[in-house]
Amino acid sequence: MNEPSHTSTGARYGTHMEAARPYFEIIETALDGLVDGETYFDFLADDFIFEFPFAPPAWPARIEGRAAVIAYFEGYGERFQLDRVDELVTHLSQDPGVVILEYESHGHAVPTGRPYNNHYLSIIYIEDRRIVRWRDYWSPVEVLTALGGTITLP
Repeated sequence: MNEPSHTSTGARYGTHMEAARPYFEIIETALDGLVDGETYFDFLADDFIFEFPFAPPAWPARIEGRAAVIAYFEGYGERFQLDRVDELVTHLSQDPGVVILEYESHGHAVPTGRPYNNHYLSIIYIEDRRIVRWRDYWSPVEVLTALGGTITLP
């Protein structure tokens, strides 16, 4: 499969993914030595599965395949601009193929200019030094609030 290189000249991920750069960098730091590759996308198996169990309506709950994840992040800058991602805690599971990460993001929603801050818990499954599955838990309330959406309670 011919996919664009994300380590070419200029920004490490290209200008179209610069909005998510702090996220990529903290994940690269967290998984250093646990997976093969130099960049976030290098870490992913071709049949990678990305799951968002708490995704709000109209947000994908599951993305399948490395190429589809790359496409998802190519549009990230239309939604959010991250200024930093921090407060990283890495938990190594008793299962050597599972890593749990905690971290926070800080930035703003591009369409509204509103602040965007979220907390994450990521459960990452690794086989043959590639990430095969990622379950990403984050607050949909923070996403909707930053994007100007509303939440209707029963």
